[in-house]
Amino acid sequence: MCDFASRLRWLGGLACVAVSAIAILGSPPSAARAQPTVIQQLVRVADDVYMFSMTGYNSMFIVTDEGVILMDPIGAARAPLLKAAVASVTDSPVRYVVYGNDHADHISGGAVFDTAEFVIQQNGVGRVAARADPVTPVPTIMYDDFMTLTLGGKTVELYYVGLGHSDNNSLLVYPAERLAFGGDFIETEGVFTSFGFTPWIDEWADSLNWIYDNLDFDTFVAGHGPIGTKESFRQARGYFDDFMAAVRAARTAGLEDNSAEMVSYVHDALAPTYGTWARFEARVGPGVANLIRYWANREPQ
Repeated sequence: MCDFASRLRWLGGLACVAVSAIAILGSPPSAARAQPTVIQQLVRVADDVYMFSMTGYNSMFIVTDEGVILMDPIGAARAPLLKAAVASVTDSPVRYVVYGNDHADHISGGAVFDTAEFVIQQNGVGRVAARADPVTPVPTIMYDDFMTLTLGGKTVELYYVGLGHSDNNSLLVYPAERLAFGGDFIETEGVFTSFGFTPWIDEWADSLNWIYDNLDFDTFVAGHGPIGTKESFRQARGYFDDFMAAVRAARTAGLEDNSAEMVSYVHDALAPTYGTWARFEARVGPGVANLIRYWANREPQ
């Protein structure tokens, strides 16, 4: 079998891509099998910046003369292939690995980057240490609200942007290329949450406003989904606001909480704007249930 680097091919412009599945089990011996299923993708986002994608997860790395700054190893199964992707474009070692938050699906596997120091917002380091996962190094560099990393004359900024999908979300901004990376904030043109797994829905929405109003970048690479722009944050905040407004309107209309009628009402209110977003259909119902549960837990008893 050929190695990772030899399977990459330049497509010109923005992108350098593509690895296809070796086989699709159960696919017929027809034209369907002639269509490759992309399971790994390496995209050149800027002159010195690359996004690696695999099975729904994205990492980003910046190449300098003195080494590589990388965001998120994206899991123990994906990390070796991410390492091979880095090696396909530079001989420089990875010097910094930044964890976007403490969630294992994004940060496990970092042990393959044995030349790196690991970085996290300080609220997350205890959870990483408590898991004692041998393939997930515990960070030795922590920060509170803001820090910079400089390597090979290139500087990135790390911002703690408040509570949301976790309590230790980091957004990396690379001013020289006017781009940013964040692992679990939003997904461009995708329904990125059904409002479960977090007690901080209002704070999450506020953090999206803070990012949009205070940070300066054009291109946004998310931990899931396609490359977006700063406008993706305004659109994501709009989804939060519109979803909450639709549920409140359904209550005002006298519909029972979590009823099929309420879910249908919310779906129909949102579909004209968000119906083409990834996972819209699947997440409306759970979103209604989780939002109502969240409001119940936040209301004074």
